[in-house]
Amino acid sequence: MKLVHGMRTMGFAGGSLLARYASQMRALQTQARADFSDLQGLEIKRLDLLMRRIVEANFDAILIIDHSGAIGMANAAATSMFGYDGAVLKGMRAERLVPGYQSCADPQSPHYCVGRGHRATLGVRADGAGFPIDLCLSETRFGDEVLMIAIVRDATELRKRERQLEHQALHDALTGLPNRALLADRLAHAVQAARRNDGNVALLMLDLDGFKEVNDTLGHHIGDMLLGELAKRLVEPVREGDTVARLGGDEFAVLLPGAEHQRAVQIAKRLRDAIMQPFAVADDLRLEVGASVGIAMFPLHAQESGKLMQCADVAMYAAKAGPAKVVSYDAAYDSSNIRQLTLAGELRRAIQDAQIDLEFQPKLNLQHGT
Repeated sequence: MKLVHGMRTMGFAGGSLLARYASQMRALQTQARADFSDLQGLEIKRLDLLMRRIVEANFDAILIIDHSGAIGMANAAATSMFGYDGAVLKGMRAERLVPGYQSCADPQSPHYCVGRGHRATLGVRADGAGFPIDLCLSETRFGDEVLMIAIVRDATELRKRERQLEHQALHDALTGLPNRALLADRLAHAVQAARRNDGNVALLMLDLDGFKEVNDTLGHHIGDMLLGELAKRLVEPVREGDTVARLGGDEFAVLLPGAEHQRAVQIAKRLRDAIMQPFAVADDLRLEVGASVGIAMFPLHAQESGKLMQCADVAMYAAKAGPAKVVSYDAAYDSSNIRQLTLAGELRRAIQDAQIDLEFQPKLNLQHGT
């Protein structure tokens, strides 16, 4: 009795048939394993080709970097972005393209970003020109080797759009001047610096006289043209470190860090003189407007930036109401203003509570009977 592929066979004609069957089964199993191995190889090759095509077609630069920081592979987008030939990039140190690479790949660095999304940093092209990039790093194992995959996106246009949006958020669309938000930020910084250095800050509030009549008579498009020309005149008398802002409508502000009161008054008068010159907004149209200017000083009139704006505003309304068109803040103006606000509030509540009665008393002329 013989054993054939784990089966007992008797010594008769059927035994040889079973032996041939077992041999064929082994051959089929061997062929099946070979076929399966071939299929696996084909699938791996197909996936490898697909991944290579995906990497090459990617708009972002993709770099494979070894543990020493040398580039092992770079896609077409990387060669185009950095301006190097692919053969030149292979073996190049990653720091030549991304000077901050080691810091971003070092777990001990505060800039470490492996597996943590993208980090804004700087890239360097072949001609030495720097440009903003967003860098994303991730680790992968290939056998016993740990590789770094770096995905680099050129952020030049993104940063440009961000700057444009920031400018729009902080500047007046019509005149291009800083708006109220940017003025408030610069005023707060100026007050902080003056407090540290025992210095001064002057704030001027300016309101146009006669501008409403221009809008009502000639239309807002003419008024806008006048404001555009006015903005150009307002920036001429001030220094580079000063700020001229449009707060809205025909109201403007001028921030003078470090200015003494005397200089603030001089600037206010020069601004009024510039404004009172005729505006040629069209070929046959010359317009004239005036201006009322209020001045408030830190630390003389207020200790905080918000209060300083309020004081300058009160002084401006005092200038608008009186004969002097340049007025420095005085507490008397402020108390008067508070009384008016209090009276307005009391009148509003009286109307709501029906505490005001309207009485009609005729006046008669007894001599004429009328």
